[in-house]
Amino acid sequence: MTTTSLTAWLEALGLGEHAEALQAARIDLATLPRLTESRLDALGVPADHRQHLLAAIAALGQPAAAPNPHRSQHRIIDLLQSGRVQAALGLLTRFDYWMSRLQTLQDPEGVRGITRDWAATLAAHPDIDPRARLWETFWRAHEPFLRRGDARWPAYKILLQRAMEHGDDSPVTREAEAWLAQGQCDWLWLRNPRRPARRLATPGLRVLKGHTGEVNGAQRLPDGRVLSWSDDGTLRLWNGTDGAPLATLSGHTAAVTGVRRLPDGRLLSWSRDRTLRLWDGQDDTPRLTLSGHTGWVNGARRLPDGRLLSWSTDGTLRLWDGASGTALATLAGHTATIDGVLVLSDGRFLSWSTDRTLCLREGASGSLLATLVGHTRKVTGARVLTDGRLLSWSRDGTLRLWDGQTGAPLAILSGHTRQVSGALGLTDGRVLSWSDDHSLRLWDGQTGALMAVLTGHTRPITGAQVLPNGHLLSWSGDGTLRLWDGRTGAALATLTGHPSEVKGAQILPDGPLLSWSRDGTLRQWDGQSGAPLASRAEPSVRVRGARVLPDGRLLSWSRDHSLQLWESPIGAPLATLAGDHSEGGQAQVSPDGRILAWSTDNTLSLWDGHTGRPLATLVGHRLPVTGAQILADGRLLSWSSDGTLRLWDGQTGAALVTLVGHARTVTGALELPDGRLLSWSRDRTLRLWDGRTGAPLAILAGHTQQVTGAQVLPDGRLLSWSNDHSLRLWDGHTGAPLATLVGHANALNGAHVLADGRLLSWSWDRTLRLWDGQTGAPRTTLVGHTAVVWGARQLADGRVLSWSDDRTLRLWDGETGAPLATLAGHSALVWGAQQLSDGRLLSWSLDRTLRLWDGQSGASLGEPIAEEHLPWSHPSLLLQRNAAPSPCHPGRHTAPWSVADTGGIATDRGAIAPVCWQGHSPLVARGLLNAGILVVTPRRGHVVCLQLYRGAQRITVEELAQQA
Repeated sequence: MTTTSLTAWLEALGLGEHAEALQAARIDLATLPRLTESRLDALGVPADHRQHLLAAIAALGQPAAAPNPHRSQHRIIDLLQSGRVQAALGLLTRFDYWMSRLQTLQDPEGVRGITRDWAATLAAHPDIDPRARLWETFWRAHEPFLRRGDARWPAYKILLQRAMEHGDDSPVTREAEAWLAQGQCDWLWLRNPRRPARRLATPGLRVLKGHTGEVNGAQRLPDGRVLSWSDDGTLRLWNGTDGAPLATLSGHTAAVTGVRRLPDGRLLSWSRDRTLRLWDGQDDTPRLTLSGHTGWVNGARRLPDGRLLSWSTDGTLRLWDGASGTALATLAGHTATIDGVLVLSDGRFLSWSTDRTLCLREGASGSLLATLVGHTRKVTGARVLTDGRLLSWSRDGTLRLWDGQTGAPLAILSGHTRQVSGALGLTDGRVLSWSDDHSLRLWDGQTGALMAVLTGHTRPITGAQVLPNGHLLSWSGDGTLRLWDGRTGAALATLTGHPSEVKGAQILPDGPLLSWSRDGTLRQWDGQSGAPLASRAEPSVRVRGARVLPDGRLLSWSRDHSLQLWESPIGAPLATLAGDHSEGGQAQVSPDGRILAWSTDNTLSLWDGHTGRPLATLVGHRLPVTGAQILADGRLLSWSSDGTLRLWDGQTGAALVTLVGHARTVTGALELPDGRLLSWSRDRTLRLWDGRTGAPLAILAGHTQQVTGAQVLPDGRLLSWSNDHSLRLWDGHTGAPLATLVGHANALNGAHVLADGRLLSWSWDRTLRLWDGQTGAPRTTLVGHTAVVWGARQLADGRVLSWSDDRTLRLWDGETGAPLATLAGHSALVWGAQQLSDGRLLSWSLDRTLRLWDGQSGASLGEPIAEEHLPWSHPSLLLQRNAAPSPCHPGRHTAPWSVADTGGIATDRGAIAPVCWQGHSPLVARGLLNAGILVVTPRRGHVVCLQLYRGAQRITVEELAQQA
């Protein structure tokens, strides 16, 4: 072992001061076992250190007997207590020290111990230099990932991955590269080779993890604590300074959708479990449960007299005693979901609903005073203007003015062509509105006359506000903000830089504008000119919402179940990777290693899977891409919500032809054996196209609702199915209708051709049906499932296996359709199933388990297998589940996998443990290339090509199997 290894090992034990003496005596890790207490005494090692060192030497060959896990922490504290802050920083800014410490100490104490040491060091010396700051922010930002470490994939392996991916100029990355070059890594691991060129410090990013569902909102309480609420049914309290968890408020049984702090400090929460709850605001003590609503509670607020008012999807409002929680009154009147309520200055309140109306009520009794009728679609919002009149807006594209006393209609503000998303009353009496039609509009607040149309955005506008200087600021799903002259509506500036939807914006106390986008980028702009001032990107954060706190910090929450506290919203620019920020991504891997990815940003991307290098961005669709595939000749086919399909050159990404004809979203397409293309759509039709020219050949019309799927039968006929409850057979050459298969009582989920030519279909009506494959005549109905049937397949002996939302699988006689067995055991809907090579059945479910069943009797075989354990405990099952021939799965002995935020490679050869990679958000493993490249798509939609290594050397899938 190297001298550096000995030094790092001693430092991890808290005995680094003796490294020089041992090195001078030519002692290394190989000769340590020959050391005696007398020899250490002669080298000047104190008695207590001798005892600790000899115990650690003895433990070198006994991994279970690790040194005292607190000793190295005490060493940092000793340095700080003796005033040697720089020495403590010297240890905490060394990669080999981190690695040795994490390898020596059991997880997660090693991680937590280093975190505590950083906190103590910063408390003693908060003004550290920029280089040390980068080490500290790296540790703080990556600590949540390191704490995922366990015996199967320890924290030190995660640390190596994260350090190697940090940045070209990062000292953490450079030291990790040097550590690798010394030959100290002997394990298999994966890394993303694409990393930022520059990685400057990100002061003050603290990640608050604990929720297990998406965070729906957060706020800062008056005492500085942070309160959050989530889809996981809990509220959580956090320390507002360091983000430490303080309390978990459990009780709701479904998503918590809102919280309000009451004047006495109590917290009022409401949920999709149909209840409201009152909590002691100081801890997790529940006070009261307010039950009565029969639908989701959409909101609540405290009235001036202390009573509580709530509203629900059940179409009612309810009044409650604010002290006891006693139900006081149920206020009926709306006939559908109530979406919001305003309390007027005189105590009356105004509610609005999906039923297209608003209701004005007396404040004391809640009695109905007036119903405001006029909107023709759902009312999406309302506000009170300064003169007391009421303004509402709707999905019908209009705003309406109403008399604030009587509710009488005063004016209709017409002009928007899609739903109105929001509106403001300006100080001069005018009204500003914004819409999904990409425009804002200024209206005369008295007459409702249109004064100006503000156009420029290219996607729905998600928000707007008036700035102190009178300018208007808007932001949009197109990734831009825009400044407008508040008087004329003239465009002043376009603020570009965000790569995805801008989620919000706010003016800071000193004048600049701060905006944040879904991809985790914060940007600061000059409030007058809109010029960019600074940005910060944190790719681990997919912002769902944010708010600027009174002390200038930013609190954000994201879809990865975490919250983030930013010490300062201003930061230096960070490099981001081009093409990495599309939303809702899908991907397909070609046999030659190209990757085709598509997303809701209307584009497709073509990548070199071997290098991870983007080859082309395919631009042309006007609405989100709903699917794509690589054709047999290498060209690319895509289809979209814009009703078109497009053909692209598979090498350059150049546009070749646009297939125009469908009138609504194209939901699927496939290439026929003769090269023609078949597509189907929400416009209720299927279409045949010439595969070379894109020319239309035939329209297959007949379905009366959207077509949800189609396939080619062995004899060339086409089979389609639809939400109209029917299947249809078509001539594969002419597209002429041949037969309509009627019998299901709800939408079809799929169909399959059996070995003897009969057709099997399954439906939302809870049944499967067998049909004559030639005539389409019904044969038999398979009845037994008690919920939606999600899928079915024919087994090798002709029996049929189906699975359902009712948590069961069922075996059926393939000839008669008679039920043979019910396979019960899953605790949530069953997603899929497969027959293994030995005849057993394997199923997987939303309960995140897999189950094995006897292929003949359907009897359960053993305990369920947790999805997260499958790569380790049953790699052969993983391989069989992925057994379909595909470029994604080269060879028979390896398979890609992904569970939650972790992806990897598993093999059933020898004793090689699965290889892991830790991502920022839930991953989907898309393919494994022979070159040892795992293709994954995180939830944010971009493509990541992970390279397989043993130590510092790249290896291929074949070499991985051989090394077993």
